[in-house]
Amino acid sequence: MKKQLLDDVITQLKNGNNVFITGSIGSGKTTLFQKVVSQLGDVTLIVSQKSASGVELFFGAERAKIGRYIDRRMVSCPRGFDLGLVATKQFLSGATKLLAIDEIGFLEAARRDYLELIVKSAQQKTLFAVLRKENCALKPYLKQLPGYAIIDLDRQ
Repeated sequence: MKKQLLDDVITQLKNGNNVFITGSIGSGKTTLFQKVVSQLGDVTLIVSQKSASGVELFFGAERAKIGRYIDRRMVSCPRGFDLGLVATKQFLSGATKLLAIDEIGFLEAARRDYLELIVKSAQQKTLFAVLRKENCALKPYLKQLPGYAIIDLDRQ
């Protein structure tokens, strides 16, 4: 990973710009995300992680299932996003200026209220997120944001 890219992302976030990372599987999205977050200090962090049984959302010590496999197809577990709502509401009402999410994909489409809070977070403070390259539920909402950068790691 290029140090210049890391430095550019950090500078944009420190300047209050929303930054989104996208790319194909294995392109380094999460690696870049983790390096940036580790250098920024005070961050509200929401992470989704895939497992053999589905996808879980993590916020602090809490976790909730947001996706599960049915007949080898991933389907959303909308109630799991209640944890995401708690996290974004806490972020909006707190002093932390940066919300970092790894990753926003198609499962979030089941919870428009969660997507709208993510957008509100980006409008009022700063958002740094990994976006799934295909079928990302947040992409239609991006036009509501004042300023943002999308970094496609497949083009770096």
